[in-house]
Amino acid sequence: MDAAPDTISFTSGVYWRRSPINGRKTVPVVLQLVDGRLRMWTATEMVFDVPTGEVSAKFSKLSTMFLTVSGRKFSIVGIGASLSPKFSDRQLAALEAARADAQRRVQSPGPAAAAGGVSSVVGGVAGGATALAGLGLAVADLATMRRSIRPWREIFGHMQVAADG
Repeated sequence: MDAAPDTISFTSGVYWRRSPINGRKTVPVVLQLVDGRLRMWTATEMVFDVPTGEVSAKFSKLSTMFLTVSGRKFSIVGIGASLSPKFSDRQLAALEAARADAQRRVQSPGPAAAAGGVSSVVGGVAGGATALAGLGLAVADLATMRRSIRPWREIFGHMQVAADG
């Protein structure tokens, strides 16, 4: 039996693209779905904390997630720009706590084990010395972006099916 949308629990580290052209404005965020609420926070602020009914999501072929939250639009990507700041200690601690909680749930017997999973994906970009190395990094970056966003595509798809059903 599938979990109801309000029992799904998922947390990941992704990047909020605040500007399509300024890499410094692509900032690390923790995106968390818990108890029927979606939360997103940066190192310095809670961006939103809303019931999932106030959220819609669309996805590009290149794995950008476009969230609309209470009428406001957010572009979320799986990796930061080369100029993006790092995840803060507080964000990393939240991701680690979510990972530990998911591991505990999976290891415990009973229905709680099926309540949800957590990913702690913190992307990084390494530099390359040659054009071929750069191409390899671009392919690896696309794979990382897709891997970071894919669970959210599944979660929002499940929530849409549950709302329609």
